[in-house]
Amino acid sequence: MCGNFQVGNYIQPLWETISPVGEAGEAHIYNGAVEAATTLAGAALSFAFGFVRADWSLLGEPVLAVLSCGAGAVLVAMASTGDIAVAYGGYVVFRALYQMLITVASYEVAQSIRDTSYGLVFGANTFAALAFQTLLTLAVADDAVGLSLPPRQQFAAYGAYWAAVGAAFAAICACGAARGEGGCAGYAGRVRRRGGGDRGEQQPPMEDGDETRDVPLGSTEPQ
Repeated sequence: MCGNFQVGNYIQPLWETISPVGEAGEAHIYNGAVEAATTLAGAALSFAFGFVRADWSLLGEPVLAVLSCGAGAVLVAMASTGDIAVAYGGYVVFRALYQMLITVASYEVAQSIRDTSYGLVFGANTFAALAFQTLLTLAVADDAVGLSLPPRQQFAAYGAYWAAVGAAFAAICACGAARGEGGCAGYAGRVRRRGGGDRGEQQPPMEDGDETRDVPLGSTEPQ
């Protein structure tokens, strides 16, 4: 969330650096249209992700790792490009990846806490994100106590931040897989135990103590 806020706040200076208004002309500035497209694309992907059936208790960390690293790569590409169309497209892709990431992450958190704790937990998460955003702004963009980096270098730093987040999720996934409790190895083991799962074979009935069954992401259906 912190990284998403930071990218949204400083995307306009990056676009201005890549294609200054005086050079591009008013007819070629689509900043507002791109912002609208990111909102629509993010909403559509979040809605579509709700119909994906998977065991997110096992696949959550691998998906978050891939999406975070992908977001970091997109930000680095945006920082290095000289084509405003690439920067526009990268921003749309980044926001779409973030919407998928936050959807999975929110589901992972929500299924682990009581209903009465949602407000406290997600409120504390937003507060922490804003606090980290303040620190990141001071370190990267502030000219009094920070580095005051130009827009391109700022986005390279944001890309490194997202890559570090992805590496952290990958480490969690690897630890879980090593213990046989999660990650891709754990998911593969569960598919084997269920006799093929997605291949359409008949699955045995669930009994008390069995692992949770797959439900759509964001569903209120009990597991």
